[in-house]
Amino acid sequence: MMFSTPLLSSCSRHVLTRWKGLPPPLSCLRLLSSSASAFAASAVDLASIKELREKSGAPISDVKAALQAANGQMDAAFDELRKRGLAASRKKAGRAATEGVVAIATESDGSAAAVVELNSETDFVARNDKFISLARSLAQHALAQTPEGHVGELDAEALRASTITGGNQTVADTVIEVAATVRENLQFRRAWAARLSGSSLIATYVHGKIEPDIGRIASVVALSPAADASASADNALALAKDLAMHACAVKPLYVRESDVPQAVLDAERAIYVEKAIADGKNPDRADKVADKSMKKYAEDICLLNQKFVKDMSKTVSAVLKSDAKGWSLENFGRIEVGEGMEKASTDFAAEVAKTVADSAK
Repeated sequence: MMFSTPLLSSCSRHVLTRWKGLPPPLSCLRLLSSSASAFAASAVDLASIKELREKSGAPISDVKAALQAANGQMDAAFDELRKRGLAASRKKAGRAATEGVVAIATESDGSAAAVVELNSETDFVARNDKFISLARSLAQHALAQTPEGHVGELDAEALRASTITGGNQTVADTVIEVAATVRENLQFRRAWAARLSGSSLIATYVHGKIEPDIGRIASVVALSPAADASASADNALALAKDLAMHACAVKPLYVRESDVPQAVLDAERAIYVEKAIADGKNPDRADKVADKSMKKYAEDICLLNQKFVKDMSKTVSAVLKSDAKGWSLENFGRIEVGEGMEKASTDFAAEVAKTVADSAK
């Protein structure tokens, strides 16, 4: 051990006099004792660093500093890291989070399903094990919170305020805690779920899979039988799975034309009429052109009107009648990561450099 200050050097000389039978001053003994303690505290063993690093996911430099501040006490060091991380994650809450994953959870009997979207700043974090585990937990929680008979969007704000299934803190706090670990802004954006009773059935599909229940796009389809339905449940379920895949691929917005708000239809039709008149059509002819265009518009946005992705010669409505006679489409949900969000243009090289720099801190 080297002592560089004049006082410590002086104390060292006094200690040497002790070897000659002379006691050093009491102040020197205290100073040397405190210096030795500080040195011991700074010598954090590698096993503790490794353990806390794995437990917290924090950078090695932060782990070492926390252990030193806590005199090697693992629990105290973890609490210190958690406090630092939560404070940092709250500062990042305003940053754009347009990457991420969707996660699906289903009941074992197929009576219910829920899909959630969890956003991150980068695709790199979206593939992090802690992030994926959080997305899966949120999907399970959304499923548990879905009441009987519900088919549609869930109240995301209410979900954020609820205590997460199997935990003791809110969904919002759970997301913040994981954000502190992965060092990015994370946002639980939305959820869609269905829970039906009786003979109704639910099918799901995940596109761009990272894991079987995790991906970039997910859809849920719910079918219900009429009392005189002649198609078997197995046939209906097979079609429901195909329709879930179709929804992922073709991006319908509504089930049927009657579901489209009248204001949306009126605004779209006005655009077609205006365009036809601008092209030289008289008002009567412009109306006919608009009618034809609106039919095509319905095919674009209404699931039942769309050409079936596995047989483009038929509409989804026709396939439903032929392959699942007596079954009706209750509703569907489709969630795609970052859909409708404005993505900031980024310098990929700069983003990689930042990620490397952050991980080295």
